Amino acid sequence: MASLTLTGVELSRLTKVFAVTTLVLTAGISLFRWGLLDHPLGQAVLQSVFLAITLTGLLFAGFYKFGWRLGPLASWMGRPDLRGVWLGHLASSYFKDGQPIPIVFVIRQTYLDISICSYTEKQRGQSTFEALIQNDRHAITVLAYIYELQRHYAGAQERVKGTGEVELLGGDRLRGFYWTNSPTHGSICLQRKSTQCEGIHEFEDAVQKWPISDWPISGF
Repeated sequence: MASLTLTGVELSRLTKVFAVTTLVLTAGISLFRWGLLDHPLGQAVLQSVFLAITLTGLLFAGFYKFGWRLGPLASWMGRPDLRGVWLGHLASSYFKDGQPIPIVFVIRQTYLDISICSYTEKQRGQSTFEALIQNDRHAITVLAYIYELQRHYAGAQERVKGTGEVELLGGDRLRGFYWTNSPTHGSICLQRKSTQCEGIHEFEDAVQKWPISDWPISGF
């Protein structure tokens, strides 16, 4: 599930940009219709408003889908790009020997929302709520999420709910902790292997593309 991850300030700024863009386009198109096409001013403005709103909507759709992460826009907007396939290991309190378990995160993101699918050899999960938290004062970015795991047994299926928090380190590493209602808890360490999510729908897909021996295990 993808949740809106904008702060109130970011949403307000985005709304203002949308309004200003619409006004600028309306003025420009109106002047063109009135000055060059000799349309009556009132008619030119009225017709231009609807066209400007349509054009602004198209520009916004392109921006929030992929434009926000291109070139200087990414740094100017201040939104970290977490899209892609992340591979690593988790350590769970369920296993007393502390043996790390290979895990895959597939993160899909637009400017407005973000979602997480996770895969291990025996279970899969998906986020039901996500929040991207940025502390500019301390230069810390944290991805917090609520998720649901599905465990399949012979003739039965178990659902486990939990929460997690991972901190973005250096742009391509995530490290943090998780808790479940089973109850278990543990730590997790991931590294991004690709910014493309296509083709990774289960644990085996990631294993075929990247051998587990190459998955990061630092932090355990």
